[in-house]
Amino acid sequence: MIMKAIYRALQQSHFWNGCTNQCTNLYGGLNKDRFPQAKVLFDWYYNYTTILRNKEQNCRNYCTGNKCNTAYNTAHSTYTTLGRTCGSSGGESYCTDFKENPKEKPEYNPPQSLDCPAAPAPQDADTSTLPSQKIYNALDQGVGTSCILKGSKGNSSQLEVQLKGSLSPYGGDNWTWINKIIRNYCYACEGRGMGDSLSDSERFGFFYYWLGDKINKEQIKGRGSLSMVMGPIYGHLQNSISGCTCNNIYPNINKERFERAKTLFDWYYNYSKLQNSDECSKYCTENKCQQSFTATQKAYSQLSKDCPGTGNDKYCDKFKANYKKDGEYGQPKQLTCRTSPAQPTESLIRSDSNTGDEPLRSESQENGAILAGPPLLQPSVEPTQPTPQAAVSHPEGSSREEGGQGESSSSRGSAAAAAAPATLRGSTRKKRSTRSNFNNTLTEDSSTVASTLHSEESTIADSTHGSTIYNNDRSPSNSRRGTNTNRRQRQQNRNIGYQNM
Repeated sequence: MIMKAIYRALQQSHFWNGCTNQCTNLYGGLNKDRFPQAKVLFDWYYNYTTILRNKEQNCRNYCTGNKCNTAYNTAHSTYTTLGRTCGSSGGESYCTDFKENPKEKPEYNPPQSLDCPAAPAPQDADTSTLPSQKIYNALDQGVGTSCILKGSKGNSSQLEVQLKGSLSPYGGDNWTWINKIIRNYCYACEGRGMGDSLSDSERFGFFYYWLGDKINKEQIKGRGSLSMVMGPIYGHLQNSISGCTCNNIYPNINKERFERAKTLFDWYYNYSKLQNSDECSKYCTENKCQQSFTATQKAYSQLSKDCPGTGNDKYCDKFKANYKKDGEYGQPKQLTCRTSPAQPTESLIRSDSNTGDEPLRSESQENGAILAGPPLLQPSVEPTQPTPQAAVSHPEGSSREEGGQGESSSSRGSAAAAAAPATLRGSTRKKRSTRSNFNNTLTEDSSTVASTLHSEESTIADSTHGSTIYNNDRSPSNSRRGTNTNRRQRQQNRNIGYQNM
């Protein structure tokens, strides 16, 4: 009575303007005990359909802690109770609809349980089999989630019984994989159940070739053939899922042509998947890809000869129309895996100008200091902290004479620098790094970089870094300690700031 009064007031209010007459008191006279039962079935059907529309990850998230199983068991028990207590005629309007008009509302039908797939265990990519075979292996396990079946198809269990009944003349009622057909058909139609993202045509194709391959491997009784068995299966599956167009792709194909068609389909998928993949070489170990390519070439050649010029063969019609084009029906392309260029092995040497405390440099780094133009500066340590290396010259007393009167290595280097062109001489000078950002100079040529560095010398000389900066009048990069006091004094006047080193 309360619900009736509320709806009457709503209908008479201005809020009702524009609202359709469908929003009315659905079940007049529904008593207090029957209402929660009707609500349980309504809620479960809504939750079931909503969760199934989401991705499998969301399904698992919703159903944690056994929530979905608990709700399903409640809905199933409520449905049983309503079936027992609702009269077949007369009485409440809800019971009348529930018993006599189950097709009017899906919630009046037996509740179906949610079957969320388990989360896959994290693992490295399996490259032991080609990508197409990985999909067939998954289909062998039945990868699809539950689907909402419509019309007279009933639920998945009822549809499985129908399939076995149609296949019994061929021995199909004893095939152990029949229960996988419906789950995989759900995957083909709705794309839920596998990590791989496939297009509609790819999913339809994999389901078709998986199903045909399973049938071909069975011992078909009587005079049955592949096409004779495929027909009834698709007949039961078609129109069982709303909006699904996964149909029998090649209804009249024979066993031999089917196998060749499957070979072309698989190779085209593998080629498309691996051609630009960084893991191509991992998949193609032990000659797997070459063997598959050779088999595909052979199948293509046979189809080119065997497909009749005319006839009722849908596959051959497709093949003849497209065999000169790229794609599934075209000339197979050989897979060429990308390879990374080998990195040269560099032997580490110690530069003559390096001291024992300095890091080793590779040959390419050493040569680059002479041949690549002025060095590019890299960000240095904090300005307040001394750097561990001297830039070019060493503190007083740090250099050693070789053989008494012989030239030191740094002196030889200075002579070579003096004889080199200007850009090369500038490249041999080491400079203390600063925190300034020199990214903009990376694309400039050597002369531009050299001039940039030269223009900043006065600024760097005034910093707190213990850098060794030279004026235009160059001195050797590593002077020997001499006995002549005036000579040493002149050298000190040219060098700046060892006090922080």
